[in-house]
Amino acid sequence: MEMVHKFYDEYFFRPKAAFRVVWKAIVHRDVPRLYAEARSFMKLRGQRNRSARATKAANALKAQEVVQLNASRAHAHFG
Repeated sequence: MEMVHKFYDEYFFRPKAAFRVVWKAIVHRDVPRLYAEARSFMKLRGQRNRSARATKAANALKAQEVVQLNASRAHAHFG
């Protein structure tokens, strides 16, 4: 999922893509809708980033627990 989020961020924040979206909104006099969608997108992006950081932290904690468990088993076995 992290790569999907990275793709969306990289695609929609390219100058060409951003210009095209803004230009269409101006031409079609739909700037209020564009503003609402941009706010919604940024809110969603923030939630995704927080979720990704939380998942990464949880995975790091699990990995650390596995290393400690394996170390304690090795110590008990080879004592």
